[in-house]
Amino acid sequence: MNKVKKIKNIVITAFVLFFLTDKSYKLIKGEKIANRVIQNHVNSLHRENIVAHRGFSGMFLDNSKESIDAALESDCVDMIEIDVRFTQNQKIVLHHDSLVGFEDTIISLEDLTLEEYDSENVDYIVKNYPMYNFLDLIYEDQLFFYKRFLNKTVSLGEEKLIFLSDIIRDYSFKKPLIIDVKTNFANLDFMKELDRLLNSYKDFVYIQSNCFQFLNTMVELYPDYNYLYIINSSSNIKNKNNEFRGYTVKYSLLNKIKIEQDKIYLIYTINSNQKYLNLINNNNYNNDMYIITDNPDYICALSDSKKLRK
Repeated sequence: MNKVKKIKNIVITAFVLFFLTDKSYKLIKGEKIANRVIQNHVNSLHRENIVAHRGFSGMFLDNSKESIDAALESDCVDMIEIDVRFTQNQKIVLHHDSLVGFEDTIISLEDLTLEEYDSENVDYIVKNYPMYNFLDLIYEDQLFFYKRFLNKTVSLGEEKLIFLSDIIRDYSFKKPLIIDVKTNFANLDFMKELDRLLNSYKDFVYIQSNCFQFLNTMVELYPDYNYLYIINSSSNIKNKNNEFRGYTVKYSLLNKIKIEQDKIYLIYTINSNQKYLNLINNNNYNNDMYIITDNPDYICALSDSKKLRK
């Protein structure tokens, strides 16, 4: 019995070592591939509709002014997406997660009163890079993006919360802005403040959310905006409203939805060569869809060099 167990352990160890060695090789190889693709890229040839996810978040802190400005200046970007949340004193701030840090305290943004905590003293909470899960290890270019993450120009505590009002005031609107509303209920005050800030730019903004109640109610109260419903699970595929301009769809769910000709579709989040190729060769994919990515320059370059649609 001990001999069988020993052989089993040797086999498992050998497999793990092989797996790690093989993946390490692919990661190193992937960095070279990704760099070469970008170096050979000619911006003017890009063919895909590309959305910069939280700005140019592959290079800069998510939802920061630097990230948004970089996306605005990139020839590869057609639209820019940002995340917003509502504070207790009815201010809209750019932030993806529900929590922020203040000194040694973690605070929910919904409970935050920015008059109590000066917004200059409220820091972003920067999560660790989501590496590795099994699927990431399959894609050869992950080390490239990991290095990008490590080289981001803004680190924890150096960038503060910013208001949507400040972004709107300075935004050129030469590229449409997608406002991703982070909420769990139909907050009427949130809607009212969004309309106050955005009503002069209705033709240049899209409002999206994965909260059907929020989006559905806002369509009724403020019907003149472009609305996108986020489909991020099988359970919310059934939620539709003919007033929605389109849908923002999780990459893995594309095969499960029915494509309507009069709607637009944004597919997220496409950051690797393999995901890009899988997407453009998907039977549901078409030229009118938009690709959401943290690294628009890389996906843009792939669209120049690898047009492998069926």
